[in-house]
Amino acid sequence: MKKIYILRYLASFFFANSVFFQPLSSQQFDGGGTYTYTINAGYSALVTIEAWGGGAGGGVGNGAKGGGGGGAYASSTTTLTAGSYTITVGAGGTNSGTNGGNSSFTTIVIAEGGFSTTTGTGGAGGTTAGSTGTTKIAGAVGANSSGNNGGAGGTGAN
Repeated sequence: MKKIYILRYLASFFFANSVFFQPLSSQQFDGGGTYTYTINAGYSALVTIEAWGGGAGGGVGNGAKGGGGGGAYASSTTTLTAGSYTITVGAGGTNSGTNGGNSSFTTIVIAEGGFSTTTGTGGAGGTTAGSTGTTKIAGAVGANSSGNNGGAGGTGAN
């Protein structure tokens, strides 16, 4: 389960090296979902936003299946002004055929979730092409199955 914190950083979106003219409240977001963050009128913040996409579900069923792909990473530094911002935390895939969800901070940063598999081949990691931001790193591919053993899930980018 992903946890998201706001305390000089937001959600799975960390605000590193931030200079704030308004103290941020301490909040925590757990799991996948959509949230709204508001900066009051008259305030702005220079922030670095980091996001990780959700990992995908591995294959299940008769015979060994591959592991799900890990979520991608994306980040950008920007100035936020007064207003409301939509934060989406991508949920992890819970079963075969369920991709990980994208995590995003409006359209400024999007980290693509990993891809599931229904075969013995591991699912693909979230891609840089499916992500937006100044820095983008693809998620790892899930491991292939081996004999009667299922493959491990791919690691998220970091």
